[in-house]
Amino acid sequence: MDRIENEGPTVTPSRPSVRRDRIVDEFRRRIVRGQLKPGVRLPTRVEIRDRYRVSLATVQEALNRLAQDGFVVAHGKNGTTVAERPPHLHQYALVSHARPGQRGWSLFHTGLCHAAAALGQERNCRFRYYHGVSASERTPEYLRLLEDTRASRLAGLIAINSPEDTLGRSELALNPPLPLVGISGNTALPKAHLVVADWHDFYERAVERLVTLGRRRLAVIADESMQADGLEHCRRLLECNGLSAPPYWFQVVG
Repeated sequence: MDRIENEGPTVTPSRPSVRRDRIVDEFRRRIVRGQLKPGVRLPTRVEIRDRYRVSLATVQEALNRLAQDGFVVAHGKNGTTVAERPPHLHQYALVSHARPGQRGWSLFHTGLCHAAAALGQERNCRFRYYHGVSASERTPEYLRLLEDTRASRLAGLIAINSPEDTLGRSELALNPPLPLVGISGNTALPKAHLVVADWHDFYERAVERLVTLGRRRLAVIADESMQADGLEHCRRLLECNGLSAPPYWFQVVG
């Protein structure tokens, strides 16, 4: 395992919290820039104490903060090493304007959260969830997202629906420091990317599931965002499965 050398004394401000944050910021910056590679052993607590001219308690607080954020791993008497999968490379934000159980939250949101959890296990990455994000109202969840972004705790931002719905015209939307992807919706943001759902495939899977369950009388209830070709596709699906439905079984609600 590699080891980084102490680089000599560094003068730090006097307040313990400021000195702790100075240590955290410097080690985090070196990890993010790739100057400290995964698995590299950090200097000992005594070496860090002497370099920054702080107490061992302040050093421990700084190491605890880095470990809590996922940048380092403590090994007891064997010291502390840079994490193999630090958050700026392996942790992603899943952002939504809606909150679970409240207006605007749907099974689509719940399904995405479940899919993210499964993907995290499969790809050995992590997701952090930010619900109730509103840049215009500067909600607590938006401020938490902003802080985590500035502290390099995230590798990318994934907005459920259009990025404008949650991030508005904020700095995270107009000049995102991380890759920004929206799931469905539309966007005019020049640095945002969209993943558009294949709704026809959704309809096919839904009809297939209901037919498998023996359901023969199917109605379609859609919101205003469903295009006319979507309704027509559903009608054709029913016909292909030997089902028929009167026109009034196809309803669009506001």
